[in-house]
Amino acid sequence: ELADQYDFIVTSGGTITGRDAAKVKKLAQDARPKSTDLALAAKNFAGKIKEALQEDPRNARERSAMRAAANRAREILRQSNQIGANLTNADFQALMWYAEKRIFEAGGVRKGRGDDNDYADGAIAILKNKGVSDDKIKATLPDSERGRISGVKSQLDRDAEVGRQVDRIQRGPEEGNFFAPRELTLLDGSMSPQSQLTTDQLQQTEADLSGVEVDPELPPQRFSRMVPAQALVPVRAPVNMADGSPNPVYGYFRDDSTGRLRPIVLPKGSHKTYESGVEVGQGLFHIQQRNHDKELVLNSKYKRVENAIFDLLRRWQDQGYDDGESVISYPSQGGIVLEWRNNMAFKAPPMRLVLQSGRELPNAPAKDVFYVKTFFPILEKKARKTAP
Repeated sequence: ELADQYDFIVTSGGTITGRDAAKVKKLAQDARPKSTDLALAAKNFAGKIKEALQEDPRNARERSAMRAAANRAREILRQSNQIGANLTNADFQALMWYAEKRIFEAGGVRKGRGDDNDYADGAIAILKNKGVSDDKIKATLPDSERGRISGVKSQLDRDAEVGRQVDRIQRGPEEGNFFAPRELTLLDGSMSPQSQLTTDQLQQTEADLSGVEVDPELPPQRFSRMVPAQALVPVRAPVNMADGSPNPVYGYFRDDSTGRLRPIVLPKGSHKTYESGVEVGQGLFHIQQRNHDKELVLNSKYKRVENAIFDLLRRWQDQGYDDGESVISYPSQGGIVLEWRNNMAFKAPPMRLVLQSGRELPNAPAKDVFYVKTFFPILEKKARKTAP
């Protein structure tokens, strides 16, 4: 018998231990009968007819449906006045994983190692272990995150006195870091402004945009100091067309004279400063040269002006393209102004979007289109945080 030839023990749990455990495991494995072709085929057939969890999409159609559902959920979180969370796909996946783990645990699945912690919890634990006081740590966190400190257990008792190195910890900007990489949130085609139009309105949009070429590349975080070529060429909107192609349309404005919807685009833009100090221009380049993008990032939860413009026009669309509780419109200096005064979701100050009709622009590639002239947050002088 094996017990007389080898030194091993089989525990009550079925685990083989001892000096000759590896040899005994190999002998047991070799002693198992080989599966016949019939047995393998039967096992394969049984696996196919038995209902099982489908972990991955089986084809492009299922993958597209899953992406559309996730993007819609992200958009609901973005538009919510109570939450206002601007999540990337990676953020959303991580957020869903916490809930999925709890569902599995409630269903009886054995919990793995670790709790529902993220990198912020890990950083808090390290700081507490180094003796940083809770008050110091809280000062570096947004108000919404300060409650998590009590849930992070420190491995060391907090020091009574905090050293000079800890005193150098200061709270950063209240919202975004303008100079850090700022990802442009690109939405699925199901969220495009065109998705709410009738067939006739879609055909009219195609006619209005006839001859207009959209830059297929995502707009840069910042243009160089040189004025972009073809200033009135629209930049890509932060939402795809239904077929996934680049979309130039940010939203629509109803023409009072005809009653039909005219598309709104954001051109690459131009900018000029006269000797008198007067600055004129239009489009994204003008917005950046005026530092309005920096004002928005430093005074709200937005990372890019493109997403803020899209959100404003989305809210305008939800109001039926008419004045409402959130967005109002009024004429100004030959253009149209849209103003959003209560964007609580992104903790944004009032935002003003100025539109100019293509009929007023001699070089406009499309006349029945509104072009974004400028966009900026309305700030008190003491609240402006832009560099000179």
